[in-house]
Amino acid sequence: MKEDVSFLGRVSLILAAPAMRWAIPMLILIAVVTGALVPSTLNIQNDDDVIKFLPQDDPKIVKFKDVGDKFHGLQMAIVGVEAKDTIFTLENITLIRRYATEFKNLECHKVNDKGDWILGENGEPVMIPCVSNTTCFTEIQDIGHEKDDAGEVAVITDLVPSYPEPGSQEAKDKADEIAASLAKVQKHVRTLDHVNGFLVSDDGKAAAVYAQVDDVNVGVKEAADKIKERLLQIKQEMNSDVEVYYGGSPFIGSYSADQARTDMTKLTPWVILIVTAIIWITSRSFLATLIALISVGVSCVWVLGGMSLLGVKLTLISTSLPILLMALGSAYSIHLINAMLTRLDEGMTRKDAIREALIHTGPPVIVCVATTAAGFFSFLAMDVDPMVEYGAVMGLSTIVIMIVTFWVVSSASILFPIKPQKGGRAPKWAINAIKKASDSIYAHGKIAAVVVGLMLVAACALAARVEPHGDNSSLFAEGSLPIRSDDFMNDNFGGANFIQTEINADVSSPLVLRQVERMTALIKSHERIAGIQSISDVVNLVGGSMGDGQHITESPKQAKNLTALAYSNDASVAMELAMCSCETPAKNGICLPECVSPKDGSCLTTCDPDMNWRHSLMQIRVAGKDLSEGARLADELQVQMEPLFAPRFAIPRNLMNDRAREVEKVDLPRLRAPQEPRKRPALCHRAAHERADRSGRVRNLGRAFARQYP
Repeated sequence: MKEDVSFLGRVSLILAAPAMRWAIPMLILIAVVTGALVPSTLNIQNDDDVIKFLPQDDPKIVKFKDVGDKFHGLQMAIVGVEAKDTIFTLENITLIRRYATEFKNLECHKVNDKGDWILGENGEPVMIPCVSNTTCFTEIQDIGHEKDDAGEVAVITDLVPSYPEPGSQEAKDKADEIAASLAKVQKHVRTLDHVNGFLVSDDGKAAAVYAQVDDVNVGVKEAADKIKERLLQIKQEMNSDVEVYYGGSPFIGSYSADQARTDMTKLTPWVILIVTAIIWITSRSFLATLIALISVGVSCVWVLGGMSLLGVKLTLISTSLPILLMALGSAYSIHLINAMLTRLDEGMTRKDAIREALIHTGPPVIVCVATTAAGFFSFLAMDVDPMVEYGAVMGLSTIVIMIVTFWVVSSASILFPIKPQKGGRAPKWAINAIKKASDSIYAHGKIAAVVVGLMLVAACALAARVEPHGDNSSLFAEGSLPIRSDDFMNDNFGGANFIQTEINADVSSPLVLRQVERMTALIKSHERIAGIQSISDVVNLVGGSMGDGQHITESPKQAKNLTALAYSNDASVAMELAMCSCETPAKNGICLPECVSPKDGSCLTTCDPDMNWRHSLMQIRVAGKDLSEGARLADELQVQMEPLFAPRFAIPRNLMNDRAREVEKVDLPRLRAPQEPRKRPALCHRAAHERADRSGRVRNLGRAFARQYP
């Protein structure tokens, strides 16, 4: 009588047919392919760019990347230095100065949009600076006053003078003089609002060095690793006893990637041990256990090796791929092997036993594979590229694992001399426990239904209370690098998270600078803001040092001169201004907007000088550790600043008539008064400018906005 085989049973037999017909050649072929893929598996690359996990077509993300292009990256690496007593010693000042200056000398591989190295004409990788800008209190300028025959004049000097090397004879001879100078510097630093509390802590025991990683052109993880490596070298060279902390998204991202791979390395042996124990307990056969492990190993090598050959990199999500592959591969092989062993124990030959196992156990395995793959393929509907890639890889991997399982288990079961056993293979205690549990549920069905219902209600209630947040304390272990850094920045500087607010306008214009000054004052007054740096503060400081008081000048020419003076004499101002650069005007074949000729539309290799003052960035430090707080705060500030985005006209006061003066008296108090916030979905608004038809735009951007997306 012909056996009735289901459709999926026939599919199982078809998939396993090559292995059952040519068992030895198939095992040899599988071994050869696996061996060829091992080098690729070991060389699989990692992609640690967390920005890719954001929807690339979302307007906020597009603007975020656009600002990153203008300012050569928005990834801020923060290095904290904490001394036991004070940082104002010759050794500590020298250490911090070396940190700030040697950042600029570090070189990283230039990468394209996919993160691959760009090769030069000689075939060698192109190396460029890892960091676009740095700021530290040892490297900024100060404006002092000196008296000469003409009277008192302003003089630009270094905030921290140059000192001899620690341990040198000169340092020993001038020890008292150097100590007095450092005490004077410390006293002066406490009077500078843009330094005290931002670059140096109030108690003088801690300092922060900020390095702007050029994440547009280099890999963020490579830059963070090189910065950290160089910091450790400098500390060892100077035999310093200061504590060093690594904060900011580059270091946290690098730590997360390294930790994920470390966790996978630690977990893999345990997973292998657990899988082996389960197979051994259920099969009680060394050869059956070996077959299952071979199937799992081959599946992992084929999937990871194939990914490497196709250029697919492991992201922070897909780092867990090996563990998932082992879990899936072991489950399918365990089902198939146990079904084969059951029939083998009933007296069948190994070939007949595996055939019957394929007919009866193959269909459930295929259905399981289909549903699992479908679940992973549903990720293709997402708008996050790494998740789409992850879904496609895992969906295909599930199918590959099934095919490998059918081939390896079928051919190995035929060839390996597995012997039948009497009395069954599953442990009796496990079978008895399952039976007792089933009988108990069957005997008390109503009670079991009520318990399940209550559990379901409780689960739904708890699920509704789940809220997204970005507090690092719940993501990392106590005492880990991100937690120590967060604690350091919160204790000494009020917070480690920033909102970057871009201003698109002529920031050398007095009218624009006054609006920026008003926005700065409004932001500073917010209770959840730990600090802010803006171009208006810089111009105020420079202007005040020139003897005209700390206020925005009314003269456009003088305002432009002050802005240019600040930029040329203080490297930290480069973080607040995006100066035009057209040496490489085309990106991805498209000419940068500031490099397009207004005459014929050609791509220029030199900038329009007026473009140099069109983009500025406000660095807003958010108090606390929760990143999601920054997103909420950015939206709140945007609404509160809405009255300051309205078009404004610059009218010379000598041309104003009585009606204009009356309007000014009425409108000015109203504009300055607090207003009820109004919802406004748009992210861009009009900013102050000298003419309404040339008004700029203000955009709240940065990590805080990006963190709205999980």
